Amino acid sequence: MSLVLRPFEAEDWLTYAGCVSERPLIAETDDFTLIVDDDHVEVHRHVGLSSSEHYNLMWLFPDVGPAMLFALSVRGVEPDAILKMKASEAGGRLLPP
Repeated sequence: MSLVLRPFEAEDWLTYAGCVSERPLIAETDDFTLIVDDDHVEVHRHVGLSSSEHYNLMWLFPDVGPAMLFALSVRGVEPDAILKMKASEAGGRLLPP
């Protein structure tokens, strides 16, 4: 299984208003939502039903190319440790929450 990245729709812009690129991409799974916003990739984890059980991971990449390589390598079922390893291999630096 691999993620399907799609362009933002109007509803996505309302939900993720902090995006700065002209054409961010988004992919959604049961476990998380992944957003590629130029040289940033965000993973919004959906752990449970309450908002206190949700958390985000955000990486900064040297440019959009490595960010896309990372995003395209995500299958949608990886635990955080594997996501962190994949991002690091693509040159990503995990940003503090």
